[in-house]
Formats: sequence, C-alpha cells, structure tokens
Amino acid sequence: MKRVSWVNLALGLWLAVSPAVLRFRGPLQDSDIASGVIAVVVAIWALRVAPQRHIAAWISLIVALWILVSPWSLHVVGDGPTFASNALCGSVMAIFAIVRSVSAPAGSRLAA
Repeated sequence: MKRVSWVNLALGLWLAVSPAVLRFRGPLQDSDIASGVIAVVVAIWALRVAPQRHIAAWISLIVALWILVSPWSLHVVGDGPTFASNALCGSVMAIFAIVRSVSAPAGSRLAA
C-alpha cells in the first residue's frame, strides 16, 4: 500500500502549491497550504512505517475530510477551479486513506 502514500504525497504537494497555480487568496489559501504540508508529512511518515500501522491512514482521512469540506466551511464554494481541486483531492485522499486502513495483513487489524 505504499503506492497510496505516494499518491497522497503528490496530492499534498499539489494542495500546497495550488493557491499559486490557481491564483486564489484568503482563508482557503492558508487552509490548502497547511493541509498540503500536513498531507505531505503524513504521507512521508506512512512510507516509513509498517503497513499495519494505521494511525497515518486515520490522520490522512481527517485531513482529507477537512480538504473536502473546507470550501464550504470557509465560504468559497463559488470558485469553480478551487472548489474542484479541493473536492477531487479530498475525495481521492479519503478513499486512499480508507483503503490503506483496511488493507493490512491478516491478524494486524488491531495494530496502532
């Protein structure tokens, strides 16, 4: 499941640079940069730990859910590319976090 972490790493990098690429400012800019950095750090951590350690997947899921709902929470839903970027990144990261958390080897589901 290391491929999942590589995808999350790429998505985190995209989130961190998306305000510059898509040219948006405000609270969502700060949120995307911070969420992207956190996603990159967690993805690097997930690449370094054993697959049966699920804490990285759960943290990724929390970050992904924030990325997904942040446009509504920060009242910037009207901006199409920004909303699409957050919706796509948040959805893919959430799906991959769930996949990583349930795909551990048999007998290791209770591992921290």
